Amino acid sequence: MEEKTIKKRRYRSKDTEPVAPVEYVKEKVEEPVEEKTIKKKVMPARLNVRTSPSEGTNIMAVLDRGTVVDVYVERKVGKGWSYIKATPLDGVTVEGYVMTEFLG
Repeated sequence: MEEKTIKKRRYRSKDTEPVAPVEYVKEKVEEPVEEKTIKKKVMPARLNVRTSPSEGTNIMAVLDRGTVVDVYVERKVGKGWSYIKATPLDGVTVEGYVMTEFLG
């Protein structure tokens, strides 16, 4: 763990100048841990990416057959669901939930 010095300032809601002197505080900042993923491909012609692991939730994107996705293997989600991250051909990165049975 690394120590970093962070400036803390207090402002009034409409002021841009601090109302008190700047105080310097040393805080321990945890380095982000990279989550373990595995690569899988979308098997059906189209696969819905949802906001939550349930068929009743909103569809945020649709992936085409053959799209490669990163499956986060350490995330605990509902039975039969996987949390994925994908960058389809349009170049927009999508993160959400898909039914695991449609990945191969």
